[in-house]
Amino acid sequence: MTVEQAEDAQVNVNEDEQERQQNDQQSDQTDQNDQANQNDQSNSLMSRQVSDLEGMTVMNQEDEEIGGVQHIAKHDESGDLFAIVSVGGIWGFGATDIALPINDMQLENDQFVVNTNYGEDEIEASSNNYQEDEYSEVDGNMTLSEAQQQ
Repeated sequence: MTVEQAEDAQVNVNEDEQERQQNDQQSDQTDQNDQANQNDQSNSLMSRQVSDLEGMTVMNQEDEEIGGVQHIAKHDESGDLFAIVSVGGIWGFGATDIALPINDMQLENDQFVVNTNYGEDEIEASSNNYQEDEYSEVDGNMTLSEAQQQ
């Protein structure tokens, strides 16, 4: 038995390691892009004027309508901004106003999208009813960012 050595033979043991590192870098870049997109959406929402948001439809992540934004309010104790949303009822009769945190919403195609798969009934049951005396209505001429800073 004879063993011959080939002069152009190469062994690349590190190929798998390099490929794994490239995949990790691509994954990290994708995560950063996703984070940037969320920040852009959040920033674009916060730059919107309050009066532009009133009357918008609120949807869940399943693209089901939850209700309509009546107005934007600031919670007197926490200082957090809420969309006061009218849910349920027929033609406005028997509807319930609930307070949904702006921080849990995104703006997509001129609609608010709540970060939940809950339907109208589940959201209504799980949310606090709007207690007007606990909130201050936000001036419609302000942006959400300005309202949050006050």
